[in-house]
Amino acid sequence: MYVPPKFAVENRDKQLQVIRDQGWGCVVSFDGAAPIATHLPFVVEGDAGKERLAFHLAHENPQWKSFAERRQILAVFQGPHSYVTPSWCEAQRALPTWAYAAVHVYGRPQIVDDPDKKRRMQQRLVAYFEARFENQWTMDHLDEEWVDTMLKRVVSFELPIERTESIFRLLQNRPENDRARVADRLAQSPDSNARSIAEMISRHAS
Repeated sequence: MYVPPKFAVENRDKQLQVIRDQGWGCVVSFDGAAPIATHLPFVVEGDAGKERLAFHLAHENPQWKSFAERRQILAVFQGPHSYVTPSWCEAQRALPTWAYAAVHVYGRPQIVDDPDKKRRMQQRLVAYFEARFENQWTMDHLDEEWVDTMLKRVVSFELPIERTESIFRLLQNRPENDRARVADRLAQSPDSNARSIAEMISRHAS
């Protein structure tokens, strides 16, 4: 990923927070002939500095077979983003731009074969996303045999994080007063993406 130094973010906690906030990404691999991609939910697990991504693919999805040769794969996460009009800026030489955050994660996926571990992974996945709801759904009431049957239809993976790249394009190249004006306008938008990127501009841009 092309990352101009002004927009590069090396802080691992900030990178992982984008993944945690979004929970949704795209895993990209090479099947020997062409790139192949699948859009999936992800959960960050593991101790600080040794984090890994947990995810699964449908067994019928041929992409997981491309993981067999233990090549690095790429997981792409897009954070909040929004168009920025120069009409919000005081600077005379301002052009339209896009404010956004993106994180790329590289690693070699490890298949999870143990049925009990697969079940626990799915329980953690559900619990993570259900935590935002007042009435949280769990797998506890489901018939275990049926759950086991469903789990056989997916292939679970852990992706140890070997390398990351990230870009937070948050108007760091604009005057401070323009960043504040843009953040204020975006914060008033009905679009949740715009409001989220406004918060990031206020919190991270310097």
